[in-house]
Amino acid sequence: MLMQSALHVFLAGLIFHLTACSRKDDLVSKFVKTEYFTVEYRNLSAGRINHLANSVDAVYDSISSLLGVEANEGTSGISLAICENQEEYFEEAVKLGASFETAWYSCGITFSGLEAMLVYKQNGKLDDRVIAHEITHCVINSASKNGAIPLWLHEGIALYCEKFSGRKSEYVASLSKIREYQKSIRGGFIPFSELDDKYPHLPEDKLMMYFQSFSFVNYIIGTFGVNDFQKFISYFLYDDLTVQKACRSLFAKSLDELQGDWEKSLNGFY
Repeated sequence: MLMQSALHVFLAGLIFHLTACSRKDDLVSKFVKTEYFTVEYRNLSAGRINHLANSVDAVYDSISSLLGVEANEGTSGISLAICENQEEYFEEAVKLGASFETAWYSCGITFSGLEAMLVYKQNGKLDDRVIAHEITHCVINSASKNGAIPLWLHEGIALYCEKFSGRKSEYVASLSKIREYQKSIRGGFIPFSELDDKYPHLPEDKLMMYFQSFSFVNYIIGTFGVNDFQKFISYFLYDDLTVQKACRSLFAKSLDELQGDWEKSLNGFY
């Protein structure tokens, strides 16, 4: 989940320092620094934190390579705070500027402008896919020179890059269920032109947005290749093009036409 934040705080590498008033334990925060991250945690085994410390840098490099952007090496400048539960996560996210709705329904959140990520354990376990998802938002935010990348593309890339965690995105397993919702309830896909800068209001439509965005990014990479995908991304990161101009310039089609081709590619898939 991407959170555009107006907060500009001097963080000194310890952005969150988890102090939620709902905490019911006496666990002390610990910190580990990697090439790119400062990870704050309170209750992870030595083996789990060592695996996490080694994997987050590799995931960051893989995402940077896919997008064709340069990694910010040797800074330990991105803070990743791991909350023990959803309640603690909710309080910390709201404290940093997230809306109540965003904090409650998300599993992880990235604060644009803060170089900061917040995630929580689900049923006592940390999901590496969520971390890879939020790292993707950080990479895109760091590379962007104008902040104009469409929301659906931001989320679609983040979902696509969950695979760098070593696990498939949960949206791969949910395709048939989401397709059933699209056919029987909604009656069609959401136009991507309606998803440039805001999330849908209905929870079901938010789910559909995530599926669409993931599937569309997968389609673009599979159809046009990584090089053209990187060019497409660069139009938003550096050139401040609109979505329509970017689609016309690279694919010689409008966004609606490209979406139509993607929808046709799904026929017979289920």
